[in-house]
Amino acid sequence: NLSTYLKDEDKCEGLVAGLFRRLPALTDLYTEILSKRNVACNFLSRHLKTNPNFCHLFPLNPRQLLKVARDGVILCHLLNSVFDGVVDERLIQVRDNLTTEQILRNFTLLVNALRAVGIQFDSSQPTHIIESSESLHQFIWSLIEGCLFSEVSYEKHPVLQLIGPPQLGKKKLMLKWFNFHLKQSTNRSISNFSVDLEDSENYVYLYKELIPNYKGYDVLSEDDWEKRAQLLLSQFETFSGEKALIQPRDIVEAEHDSMNLVFLADLFRVNSGLDDKSLLSISKEPEGKYENTNTLSEQEDSKLKSWLTSLGLGRDVRNLTEDIRDGNLLLQIIYKALPASATLIDPKRLTKEGSSILFLRVEQCNYGIELVRKLSGKLRVPVVGPLDIVEGKTNQIIALLNHIRRLSQTKPINSPRQLIKKRVPSSVAQQFFRSARIKSITQEETLLWANKHLQPHDIKLDSLDAMDSRTLYLLVNSAIPRANLDTSMITNDMLVDLRYLLSSIWMAGVSCNLRPIEIINSPQQTIQTILSSLLIYTTMPLPE
Repeated sequence: NLSTYLKDEDKCEGLVAGLFRRLPALTDLYTEILSKRNVACNFLSRHLKTNPNFCHLFPLNPRQLLKVARDGVILCHLLNSVFDGVVDERLIQVRDNLTTEQILRNFTLLVNALRAVGIQFDSSQPTHIIESSESLHQFIWSLIEGCLFSEVSYEKHPVLQLIGPPQLGKKKLMLKWFNFHLKQSTNRSISNFSVDLEDSENYVYLYKELIPNYKGYDVLSEDDWEKRAQLLLSQFETFSGEKALIQPRDIVEAEHDSMNLVFLADLFRVNSGLDDKSLLSISKEPEGKYENTNTLSEQEDSKLKSWLTSLGLGRDVRNLTEDIRDGNLLLQIIYKALPASATLIDPKRLTKEGSSILFLRVEQCNYGIELVRKLSGKLRVPVVGPLDIVEGKTNQIIALLNHIRRLSQTKPINSPRQLIKKRVPSSVAQQFFRSARIKSITQEETLLWANKHLQPHDIKLDSLDAMDSRTLYLLVNSAIPRANLDTSMITNDMLVDLRYLLSSIWMAGVSCNLRPIEIINSPQQTIQTILSSLLIYTTMPLPE
């Protein structure tokens, strides 16, 4: 099986490789493993080949990947390269012959940092990753995939909202993005990332839309598909100035779509093609374009208006489906109905005037939907996209508002442990309990807890706004001795101080899903999240 293969690979590589080639049922698995490791090696080389600490490792043999990455050092530096120094490199354990405890600290830091930048992965326990070669292989792939898809972001490319809503997921969104470009000049479309791409023809038509003055149609005159794929990747390297992460056979032998997906994510990073005039031309909303054919029943209309009136919005809602289309009313409803949103919502958006520009309306509605999703925890959110609201689709608007109303009537979770009704993996339970509890913690609770731990230092805060870097360091050291923050490392650079603080609590095992730059941009909103995470760690410890 996969686990046995991965564990024995270093010792009997030739024997196992030969066995896999002789067993047709396992050939695909063997090929996929090597292809993923080849992508990982190329991605590491792209980001770290000029780093004096790692340049001697490249070119890196895919079969040596696990051995090189087993201590977590190179993976921490990769994350820093992709996400602009999210981890304080002074805390990474780097000496030769690291102990198991030191390796565990590296992976604990890495796992919590990955959560903070929004990368999802299956194996969330650092101990599992360092004990199992299979888990390490899967973790590395999740890291590489997450880094690549971090560019396919609604935050970085808001115009993606016109391609599809966030609920689609990255795979379906990439499918829509690919087909959007194909339809600009052809009648083609794809329904998968394997057989529809193996002959490279659809890639050529995608290149036409993404590469200025593209003239590489001679690729199609090549009958050998693998040579055609090689020409295609060469064109990518010429256009981007970087080596392609995948190999020609990954396109031709695309039984698994993961290789084509990472190549498309890389292509999206180089040029998404979403700043084209064809998209900008629809950013103005024509009058009467979105006439709502659905009607709101009098009973439902009366019920919703009665609830909205009780919220004290400070405005008269005459036509619900019309008034909500600019997104401003939606944010006001969320702010009034869900008190927990006060720590998440951007105050500037609440006072923002309504816009007639389609793009701005979509952005505002998408922001509201994302807030609802964050505040819903594990509750299922109705499938509603920003365009559904902008276009005044009654059924979707009613579903979203009813969901918000149900959330406002749900009692906050005070004892997450009481929610255990069935067996769940400890790592999943841990994240659920902590995120659920954090959302219910008030500023008064946080302030009381902080003052309790600051008492030995003769410090008492009247409000969280009075928290400075030194006080926060003292609080962390008092509440979590494992963090072992060195107050002499405090500088006048807020970004450096926050990076050191977050890296220290991540390494201590505290899950705090914030990045230093997010705290700088919204200090009042994020300090509550940091202290709530610390409170949870100290008052509700769960097995790591």
